[in-house]
Amino acid sequence: MANKSLADDTAALHARIADLEQYNATLKQDLQLLRTIIDTISSPIYAKDRDFRFIVANQQSPICLACSHRTCLANRYRTVRR
Repeated sequence: MANKSLADDTAALHARIADLEQYNATLKQDLQLLRTIIDTISSPIYAKDRDFRFIVANQQSPICLACSHRTCLANRYRTVRR
């Protein structure tokens, strides 16, 4: 009895993991699409977090903000990729 319940639980977990992996892949594709759109637009686009750090900026943003793209996003990688 206990083995069947354990097997059922294991199968349910494997199904859930597969669902989450598919969801994660979809999110990655959506993020890549948004990134492509943001980078393609010729107008400056940027976003800051609640601490006013840049988290997204396209190539036109530094021109508008009078800073380099690397400078604008310097904190992004320290913040987002912890």
